[in-house]
Order: sequence, then C-alpha cells, then structure tokens
Amino acid sequence: MGMSRLTRPSRVSMNPKNDHSLYYITWKEEDGPLGIVVKQESTSYYPRVINVKSEGAVTRESQKNRVEIGDVLLSINNNNISKMGFGAAMKLLQKGPKPLLLMFQRPRTSLSMTARTL
Repeated sequence: MGMSRLTRPSRVSMNPKNDHSLYYITWKEEDGPLGIVVKQESTSYYPRVINVKSEGAVTRESQKNRVEIGDVLLSINNNNISKMGFGAAMKLLQKGPKPLLLMFQRPRTSLSMTARTL
C-alpha cells in the first residue's frame, strides 16, 4: 500500500492543456537577463527556482508575477530537461539563441503554504 504512493521525480505531466500548474515564459533577447536563479536538487531531474530577481524576462509586464520560488523548469524550447541534462540546460540558457520558450510547473503544494501561524 505504501509503495503505490511513491512517484518518481521524472514523471511530470508535460501537457499544459490538461495540467493548469504548467505555464510558459518566453525569454526574448531584448529582455536582458532571465531574472531567476535555479538549482538542481538531488531528488529531481529538473531545476527548481530558488530566487526571483526584480528585473529580466520574468518581470516583463505580460509575464509579471508568474514565476515563483519553488517552481520547476521542465523544458526549454520543448526539449525536456530530464533528457538533455542539467548542464546542457544551463548552457542553453546562458548561451542559446533567443527567443527561448521555457515551460515551468508550479508544485501542487505551494512552499509558502507550508508554514502556518497558530
């Protein structure tokens, strides 16, 4: 019974039409930096957002307040990060030609909701 509840981190829904926790950000050349810091965790193939900066592509008006700390970067230009690897993904983000289409997923349980005042 307990084993059936375990899920592998590589099993992620990649269909935004069916999963409303998925969203896209388009990073254009004129945006300057992306505006986020990501880190790969040992429990996942996908990098997690650990900081959102006050400037860059994620702060552009049409995309403002979309990316949050705790969100997971799933793909770049429809290339699954778990297949390309973290290093290749970071290289593409740093040196790849823009525009880049980035797909993120918001965790089902928001990290900000885990602390409660009683």
